[in-house]
Amino acid sequence: MNEQFHWIDLVKLHDHPQNPRLIRRDDVINAIAAGINGSFDPAHALIRNISNLIRQSLLVFEAGAEGGAVLIPNWDRDPPSGETEISE
Repeated sequence: MNEQFHWIDLVKLHDHPQNPRLIRRDDVINAIAAGINGSFDPAHALIRNISNLIRQSLLVFEAGAEGGAVLIPNWDRDPPSGETEISE
């Protein structure tokens, strides 16, 4: 898959089952939500793979869901062959 930025429907996304996030950061979620509803830097968009699993930036997903967003910023990007790691 070629790397591509676009806005994606929130209901199409799924949290990666190996997501390591254990601590909720409401301050970060609120700041991201404000950006989604205003101007948003694509460098901070979430990254998903072809299966719509969120690989990185789960906080963007959480901010969109809590802020009532329908579309959230997204990079389509698959991990290198054989790699399944995810990051915050």
